[in-house]
Amino acid sequence: MVPKVLKLLIVEDDQTLREILADHFEDLGFQVVVAHNGRVGLDCLRRDAAISHLITDNHMPQLTGVELIQHVADEGLRLSRILLCTGGLDWEIAGRPKRLCQMIASVEAALPGVFSIVEKPCAVETVSDILLGEQNRREIRSFLDELKKQTSAE
Repeated sequence: MVPKVLKLLIVEDDQTLREILADHFEDLGFQVVVAHNGRVGLDCLRRDAAISHLITDNHMPQLTGVELIQHVADEGLRLSRILLCTGGLDWEIAGRPKRLCQMIASVEAALPGVFSIVEKPCAVETVSDILLGEQNRREIRSFLDELKKQTSAE
């Protein structure tokens, strides 16, 4: 049985990291959409209801990842998983703990169980493990390996 194709939006202002993440998740079978800042990412989410997963950096121009995720919750945009990647988690918590806690509570209320945070730097495998869960990641990898075998045999 072919798994449903999942659509992932990656919002990251660092072009190299954006490309690494996009390549990794395309290899896992995702259809990937990329945005270079939170404002463009929000526009993508508003236009494309097929996007089911979101990975976003936090520290970006125009709209931070925290602000993007708050818009997702406030606008009732439906996503299966949201992952906030930030290199400044300690600063975010120390500098604005109330705002961060309110955002997490708001997202959890609107989309229970879909939100996670990972601190950068981290391996792309860590990102996919958190986004998909290890079992789903293995199942997708197994499916793609089998598909490659079938394709190469033809």
